[in-house]
Amino acid sequence: MLHLIEDAASEPAQYGALAARLATQLAERLTAREGSPPREVRFAHLPARFDTARFPDAVQHVCTQGARVASGWLWRDRARPGGVQGELDIDEIVTRARHGDVVVPVHPANGEFAALREAFATRAEREGVALMRYAVARASSVACVIDQYQTLHDAAMQDRFGRWRDADADMQAQAPSSEASASLVIALIGSESEQREQYPATLAALGDAADALALDIDVRFVAAQSLDASNVAEHLRGAHAVLLPGGADMSRVAGQIAAARFAWAARVPIVGLCLGMQSMATALARVALERDDIGMREAEPHARVASFVPIRESSDGVLVHRAGVQPIALAHASQFAHWLGGTQAAIRCNHRYRLERSLEAPLARVGVTIAARDASGEIADAIEARDHPFFAGMQGHPELSSREGAAHPLLLAWLKAARER
Repeated sequence: MLHLIEDAASEPAQYGALAARLATQLAERLTAREGSPPREVRFAHLPARFDTARFPDAVQHVCTQGARVASGWLWRDRARPGGVQGELDIDEIVTRARHGDVVVPVHPANGEFAALREAFATRAEREGVALMRYAVARASSVACVIDQYQTLHDAAMQDRFGRWRDADADMQAQAPSSEASASLVIALIGSESEQREQYPATLAALGDAADALALDIDVRFVAAQSLDASNVAEHLRGAHAVLLPGGADMSRVAGQIAAARFAWAARVPIVGLCLGMQSMATALARVALERDDIGMREAEPHARVASFVPIRESSDGVLVHRAGVQPIALAHASQFAHWLGGTQAAIRCNHRYRLERSLEAPLARVGVTIAARDASGEIADAIEARDHPFFAGMQGHPELSSREGAAHPLLLAWLKAARER
């Protein structure tokens, strides 16, 4: 059967969210009703086209196999790790539905609802595939899924970390503590709209780590574009820890570098994810070499000294894109080896640039070392500084490996350091 779920939310972070919940619930219901082994309900999606001028991080969720898809697919990946694959067309989706249940979100990023509905119905009828339609209705903070017979299938809402919950669940546990003890203040260097509307993975992973440590945290969103050397101390005053997220918008880099440099000097625990790690390394390269004309090629193509350069170019000049789950080797005595439990690990990647190797020695002189490399040894996959309360980052996306009840070890270690400080 083909399950078509229409959702008119424009935000990329909402794309597929309620469809992911529906797929999980259908699998549970079918299994319970039939009394059989766990029933699989597959997930498929059409090409999504967002306005990347408005939403730079709209299509930045990277699948385990390497495809980049709408960032809202995080919710399916969290429910069924590895369950998200690349885009399909209508014919391919209906063909799959001939052999089992398939849930498909239909969203404004796919095209007009009426035209898509008609195209699916026509192809499903031709192939003898049963079709059930659903629609998402939103009222206040609650989103409901209702089928074509007006039967309610789901009512859900998001907690303060953006994670989806049953609407009738007790949300009190998700609210900040009202006790006299102070919250741990986290400065997340990104606007709230970036984190909630475009790329929800970082905030969700932060919530997973806070829950695992039973920490009451106060997340303060600080737009990177608002930061520079003259105001960063004011903007980050009172923060117990700083988080530099990844992202595709290079206008964030200068502010991230300012935040990293401040956290280094003020000895505030800081963690960087992908672009965030690149900003941390660039900031400390400037400290090490005592010059500010060092920049990432992607963000500052005319910088006199490049901190991050293309991994390599193909024969036709196209940059190699390292994407999907990649193995990494951790330095034996590194903090990362301790946090991740060994010298071999994997990280989900989505990047075309790597740390310039000539900067490794200057970084080491100020105490920043390479804690992990890729299989070739050419790419620095993690950096750390032992003599800092916490200064560490990964070239990949650890936030995509986080789950409720299984927070990523890097984020756990960072929050522990903030708590101890």
